[in-house]
Amino acid sequence: MSVPMKRPLIATPWDDVVFEPHADYLVKGLLTASTMSCVYGEPGCGKSFLALDIAARIALGWEWHQCRVRRAGVVYIAGEGSRGITNRIEAFKRRFAANIGDVPFEVVSSTLDLRRENGDRQQLVELVNSLKLSERPGLIVVDTLSRAFGGGDENSSADMTGFVANCDWVRDRTGCHVMLVHHSGKDKSKGGRGHSSLLGAVDTELEITRADDGLRTLRVTKQRDGVDGQTFAFRLEPVELGTDQDGDPVTSCVVVPADAPPPQAKRYSLNPRHRLALENLDDLLAREGKPAPASSHIPNGAVVVPIDRWRDHLRAAGVLDADRKASTVREAFRRIKERLLAIGAIAIFDGLVWKP
Repeated sequence: MSVPMKRPLIATPWDDVVFEPHADYLVKGLLTASTMSCVYGEPGCGKSFLALDIAARIALGWEWHQCRVRRAGVVYIAGEGSRGITNRIEAFKRRFAANIGDVPFEVVSSTLDLRRENGDRQQLVELVNSLKLSERPGLIVVDTLSRAFGGGDENSSADMTGFVANCDWVRDRTGCHVMLVHHSGKDKSKGGRGHSSLLGAVDTELEITRADDGLRTLRVTKQRDGVDGQTFAFRLEPVELGTDQDGDPVTSCVVVPADAPPPQAKRYSLNPRHRLALENLDDLLAREGKPAPASSHIPNGAVVVPIDRWRDHLRAAGVLDADRKASTVREAFRRIKERLLAIGAIAIFDGLVWKP
């Protein structure tokens, strides 16, 4: 049995590590090329509509919510059936893109197995690399993760790790960004459903929520190399497609940007330790906070402190020691930080923390 050749390891000296100002993106500030993201939310929140809207605008090279878009080919894996995606694309065409010429967008209406090594990863790579699109494929959408999980257990570390490894394998061999459309778990503060290794693996996590009045909000809950906490509001606008065999109207929806409601006093569902952490941050900002440096990622007028200083302050106050479930101070701080980020109580960028 032959042993596959391994790529050589390359070390770069400190002085040769330089700023790279031209990082590739698909949607500037939101999706980076050749990385992985997860869009998640409850049933009916509009996550598949949102994923299709982003994908279609990437294929067309159109701006998305005033963010620049780099045009690229798209492969959309509609694992939950062809009818839904067919109607959604038709609605998008009628509302936004009637009579547009070649659009580098391909739909795969199949259920895949991206969990097992001997599943469909090789077949998917061969398909993507064989497509003769007008733009090089740059985005693969997997809608949904559960339909590409090959019957595995999403809560299993081994199964989720295998799935992530195969997505990385596909990404490395196609150069595409892989976007996963996923369901939220029972505990919304923990992000997408299933084992936490998924959150650790993705570069970008996007949460979609729906208000009672139908307003949807996309919130960036994780951005590995950017700013967390950005929000984009949208609504689903019905589009009539025709009639069925009984003469009843057939409709689908498209995503349209919406104005976010004015900020209101936040109501947090927090345990005593989280409240102590926020009170501690308030105190630290009042005593040591400084105006934020000029940045497109931090609001003008924000008062910030180094996040390490906040961690040390919490440790000195004994707040971190109160977490009996955490094995280390670092883990206790991570749990507090992720919970407060998830509900929008804090914002973090470039080692600084502030109150939105």
